[in-house]
Amino acid sequence: MPVSLIPDRLYDRYPDLTYAAENAVKAVVNIEVVQEVEMRRSYDPFLEFFGIPQGGGGRPDIRERRGGGSGVVISEDGYIVTNNHVVDQATKLRVKLNDGRVFDARTVGTDPATGEPVSVKIGRFGPLVQVGDGEGDTKPRFASLLKGQSVATITLEEALRLFDFPRELGSFEDADVTVAIGRFGPYVRHKGKFVSIPKDEAPASVGLERAVELILAKRDAESKKVVKTFDEAPGTQILNGRFGVYIASDGANYKIPKTIADPAALTLDEVREIIASQDVKPKRTAGRRTARAKK
Repeated sequence: MPVSLIPDRLYDRYPDLTYAAENAVKAVVNIEVVQEVEMRRSYDPFLEFFGIPQGGGGRPDIRERRGGGSGVVISEDGYIVTNNHVVDQATKLRVKLNDGRVFDARTVGTDPATGEPVSVKIGRFGPLVQVGDGEGDTKPRFASLLKGQSVATITLEEALRLFDFPRELGSFEDADVTVAIGRFGPYVRHKGKFVSIPKDEAPASVGLERAVELILAKRDAESKKVVKTFDEAPGTQILNGRFGVYIASDGANYKIPKTIADPAALTLDEVREIIASQDVKPKRTAGRRTARAKK
C-alpha cells in the first residue's frame, strides 16, 4: 500500500497543481531534426600505397546528422518555442505532439502554373509553405503561414495566395508602398521603414488607402514618443516610455528625477548633469569588523 510522505496538514496549505500539470504537458512537443553536414575526407598515404581509391581526392561528402530536443506550443496556429541550438542549420523538422500525432511535410497539391508540388511543414521559424522539392536547378520557394492558418487545415488555394506577396500598392509621397509577409508577420514598407499590419487584418485586403493610414499612424506615435531633441547632441533625446519620460543618450537610458515638473523644459546642460549623476557609482567602503566585548 503506497504511503504519502507529505503530512496531511500541508495539503490544505498549498494548491493542488495536478490539473495544471496534466494540461500543461499537452503543449510539450518532441522535435526531431535533420541537418546536412559537410564531411571532408582526409588524405591517407597507406591507402595510396596500396592503390586504394580515396573517394574523389578529398572532395567533401554531404551527410545527414540527426538530433532532437523539446519545445512548447505557444499558439493555436502551430508556433513552437524551443532552444536555438535544437533547430540551428536544420534542413528537416518533424514535430511529435504529446497525444502521438506527428507533423511533417504535408502535400496539399500541385502548383498549376509550374506543376511543382506544394507542401506545408514546420520550419525553423514556424509553419511555412514550400513550392518545389529542390530537385534539379529550380530552387524551392517558401512563404510563412499567417496567423490563424494551420499546417493541418490550410488548402492549396490559401497556400498559393501567400506567394502573391510582396504586393505593390502604389505610390505615396513619391515612394512605393508595398505589402509583404516577413518572419514576424505581415507589414507595409514605405521609404525603407516597416509598419506592422494589425493581426486582425488580412494582408490581402490592405489597399493603398489603408496602408497610408497605417504609415501616418506610426509617424504620429513616433512623434509623440520624442519629447525633445538637441541639435548639439544628436545622440541624446528625451523620450516618452512605457514607465514615463526618460533620457536616452548613446544607447543608455537615464531616469528623470520626480522633482522635475516639466522634462521638456530641460536644457542640454541639465540633461548632462542628470546623466553624470547617474553614471557615477558610489564607492564601496570596506567596514572594519569590531569584536563584541564579552560580558
